[in-house]
Amino acid sequence: MADPATLAPPAAAPRDWDIAADWWRALQDRTPDGQPNRSADRAARARLRRADGPLTAAEPAVLRLYRMLGGEGWNDRRMATAVRLALVLAHVREEIRAAEGGFAPSFARALGPTVFGGDDALLKPLRLRALLAAREEVDVVRRFRRAVALAGGRANVRDLARVLILWDRDETRTRFAFDYFGAGAAAPAPEPTAAAL
Repeated sequence: MADPATLAPPAAAPRDWDIAADWWRALQDRTPDGQPNRSADRAARARLRRADGPLTAAEPAVLRLYRMLGGEGWNDRRMATAVRLALVLAHVREEIRAAEGGFAPSFARALGPTVFGGDDALLKPLRLRALLAAREEVDVVRRFRRAVALAGGRANVRDLARVLILWDRDETRTRFAFDYFGAGAAAPAPEPTAAAL
């Protein structure tokens, strides 16, 4: 009988979203503490904001992210993830960081209504449904870029990276919807996989 651990789908290492956030910070003009960033790459950010599709993989900044995420040799899935991250994160202009002693709101929560049932959401419910339904790579990138624009280019970069990396999972999209409405604590626990039964 096969080991259940080998049957489970591959999981992203929790550090992958930290790595993606560090990659994004390295491209910015200033470090998180406000100092000039010597590794800033405005040209790469501009190219990524204009880029579209798989040819983005030829961008040196994307290849650097791919390698940072553990890509050695060619891995279709990992490259698609690196391209998705780069195309969306390039549109983030300001990182929402946790206040001292607090926490930064998730990307979904920042897009949602301030109170449940309110109509002041940055991302309207109809667009939320379209985002949650997005599965094709081009559609996912386009809808997340639009969401970042609606948020004024501000995002919790680490959380946005986590969502982008895990977007293909039902539980990620479910959690995103719960967070959007401010009901994250009420989100259902992930269901056990067949391998865990």
